[in-house]
Amino acid sequence: MIRRLIRHVLIALLCGALIFVILNVAAWYNLRGQRNMCRNQDFTRFYGLRVLGMQIADYRETHGVLPDTLAEIPDVHAMLELPGEPLLDSWGNPFQYRREGENYELFSYGRDGQPGGVGLDADLYVDGRNRERALPTFRQFFLTNDKDEVARDGFLVAGAEAAFLVFCFTLMSLKGTTRTGHPMTAWRYIWFTLVVLVIATGMGLMLLPLHIPNGH
Repeated sequence: MIRRLIRHVLIALLCGALIFVILNVAAWYNLRGQRNMCRNQDFTRFYGLRVLGMQIADYRETHGVLPDTLAEIPDVHAMLELPGEPLLDSWGNPFQYRREGENYELFSYGRDGQPGGVGLDADLYVDGRNRERALPTFRQFFLTNDKDEVARDGFLVAGAEAAFLVFCFTLMSLKGTTRTGHPMTAWRYIWFTLVVLVIATGMGLMLLPLHIPNGH
């Protein structure tokens, strides 16, 4: 009796843990490119770099040349609400501006403030290049405990709730099969576990789009 209960609890825990992992992997893969998922990146890319890019274009139209530095752009500090020099991105690192003849490069080094990097540490450009490389990795999505970096707390809570429900459902279902008097063989345990995982995963994936963060 005790051995059967332990076996049922372990199977229920396995189902719950797998559901938690599956739903969070699905959330990371499907929603990592959504707006408001990575707010610091969004602010730097869609506000800081975009405003600076427009100001550089206005400066070139007015003066006929590109500015040598961002400091030459009138009122740019006031527009970005950043008094003083240098102009900083969401992580307190200076925006990078390089004039190359009639062209220029405008970008941020990302969270780590260093060239290169992947995910939250990737460089961000005003023209949107490197966007795929700047998507957060699963490790960053799962372990970054800062909602301004990755707004993933809601998904972790939802995954934990789903895992708990699957655990309870699995445990009660296994208890019900015991009452029928039919012995649960190893293959029956395996099939039962697979059925529970398929049903729970399908329902979770169908509900997942309803929880896209909106920034409120």
